[in-house]
Formats: sequence, structure tokens, C-alpha cells
Amino acid sequence: MMKRAHCDQCKRPAGSCYCHLLQQHDNDCPVIILQDAREAKHPLGTARIAKLGLRKCDLFVLENCDRSDPVAQAIIDRILSCNPILVYPGGDNMKSAYSQTKKPQPLLFIDATWRRSRKMLFEFPQLASLPRFALCDTPASRYRIRSAREEGALATLEAIVYSLQAIEHHAKDYLQLLAIMDWMISDQVSRMGESVFARNYRH
Repeated sequence: MMKRAHCDQCKRPAGSCYCHLLQQHDNDCPVIILQDAREAKHPLGTARIAKLGLRKCDLFVLENCDRSDPVAQAIIDRILSCNPILVYPGGDNMKSAYSQTKKPQPLLFIDATWRRSRKMLFEFPQLASLPRFALCDTPASRYRIRSAREEGALATLEAIVYSLQAIEHHAKDYLQLLAIMDWMISDQVSRMGESVFARNYRH
């Protein structure tokens, strides 16, 4: 069977490529994404939209979540050398806490399920010990093609967009990135059909 053609940039099937919607945004605050290898293979992952849509965005894929793996440890060490702030539940309010920093520190986001992200923090305690900021009072998630939702859960792209909006002083239309996510999800829903979507995702 012939494999479907995929876009080299967004990695989506050619018929569902969203690259025509991409615009690059000049974010002042650098963004770092630590992505679980399973999420890297997810057909509807949102981290890649951030990588393609933000000029200051680095994405690292963690193939093996094991502190004894030298490749994994090298990735963690490289991230730590940037002196990032971890955006994760349980930290100080981002908007008020970040305003006290002297210069823009990179924001680190973990792109993984809650269970896998907790494993990363356990395996690499250097990550867990980073300064931690939490998002508060965010809108409900627009990532509607999810079978199970933790209360307050956001897609990685949503967390990035709302974080940048909270701390950057001048207006930037980062919501345009969320519009790409909306398009990607709507395209997927149209391909599966409304009845399948309603049966599996609409509660």
C-alpha cells in the first residue's frame, strides 16, 4: 500500500497541511518545548505549530525518559544551560511573578501527558527544581478533539500563547496561532464525520 504524502514542514498529510496559514511571530520571550517522543508522533500535536510560528522557539524531543540515558541527559543539560522557567501547575502566578525577573528568561513547556510529564520531573529532578510559574484564569481549552480532559487542561500551544500574552507588554496577535490549531482540528473533524466526532469526543 502506498504511503500518504506528508508535508516536510508541518508533518501533516498533504491534504491537511496548514502551512498556508502560518505566520512567524517575533516573540520577545524565548520558548523551549521539551516533547515526549510519543507526542512527536501524535497526528494532532500542537507543539509544532509553536515551533513553526514563533521565531524564538526551540523544540527538543526526548526519546527516552531515563536519567541513565546519556542522550536524554545531554538534552536536559542543554535546556538547563538556558536558565529557563518551567511553566507547570503548582507554581507562582505567572503574570505577577515574571514581571519581577530582570531580563526575559526562556519559558519551558513540557509537551506530554500529565503522567509522562510527571515522570520527566521525577527522572530529571533538575527540571523539577527550576523556578515554576503557573497559568491562572485561562479560557477553556479549544482543543476539542480529546477523549479525556483533566480539569483546566490546555493544549501545549494554548499554554504557550496564553503565557506570552500574560507577560509580554506590547500586543502581539498570538491568537493567530490558535486559529491554525482550530483549523487543524476542524479539518480532522470533517474527515472523520460529525457522527464519529460526537460519539467519541462530544460530552
